[in-house]
Amino acid sequence: MRTRLAIRESQVYRGVRRPSVLRRFVDKPSTLGLLLCLPSFLSVVVLNIFPALWLIYIAFADVNLYQGTTTFVGLGNFVSVVRSEEFFSSVWLTVEYSILVVAGASVIGLLIALVLNTEFRGRGAIRSLLVIPWAIPWVVNGFLWSWILDANFGLLNGILYQLGLIKSYIVFFSAELSLPLTALAAVWIQSSFTGLICLSGLQAIPEDMYDSAEVDGAGTLQRFRHITVPWIRPTWGLATLLNAIVGLTMFDLIFIMTKGGPGTSTLLLPFLVFRQFFIALKIGEGAALSIILTLLVLCVSLVYMTLLYRRARFYE
Repeated sequence: MRTRLAIRESQVYRGVRRPSVLRRFVDKPSTLGLLLCLPSFLSVVVLNIFPALWLIYIAFADVNLYQGTTTFVGLGNFVSVVRSEEFFSSVWLTVEYSILVVAGASVIGLLIALVLNTEFRGRGAIRSLLVIPWAIPWVVNGFLWSWILDANFGLLNGILYQLGLIKSYIVFFSAELSLPLTALAAVWIQSSFTGLICLSGLQAIPEDMYDSAEVDGAGTLQRFRHITVPWIRPTWGLATLLNAIVGLTMFDLIFIMTKGGPGTSTLLLPFLVFRQFFIALKIGEGAALSIILTLLVLCVSLVYMTLLYRRARFYE
């Protein structure tokens, strides 16, 4: 049988050039898929993996840009960072800023989603407007809020003065108000984002569940507690986690609005990384701070996701 098949195959390919091994390898569907994914894979390696590996390397080295030398120092950069006076205060300010962003954006965003999930005239237009704050770039948002809160010609000072609520313009970017006001600017964007995500989760709840609960005599609060909350918890939890990550890694607003000041009142970890890298030119310490910040975000994410999905039993 094999001999007959071999003879037929030889007759078919007689006078026809056999495809090469490389050609047969390329023509395989699996190989074609790998080749199509190759540009994306190379871009990820070049733009993400290689810089991350290089960052880890220089975190354990002393990089001298003036002399062009790189000396391995082990954990020396991490020890210098932890022993610095600004490190622990910066960590605390970063955590405090993240708490303000999470509390404000998550609660306001959920309330916005609950309101926009009800039927009323003009709901579609308001839903469209909800996208605008989230679509504004962080840098533009920083300039916008800097103009609103400016001590000389700011919009907020002008409105308060015209209404007679203040006798002189207020310096909003003081040591006491800078951190909550920069957090307010972040909340303005993230509450819009949270509202959009939570609204999509609310739209996924079957209306039959509310109708059945109403027939059974459940009130508004009972329907919200036993239907809305279990269904919306994973979506709202994901939005809350993203808000926490935004708060922990915020750089744009701090750079535009306060530059880490006044003094060190808004010196968050991301801005401290920037200052060590590009102002003090302490490349190794900046890389060590970047790794510490990454580990902080990773730990917060893992703990939060564990607590969230341990309680999410609405589907059981």
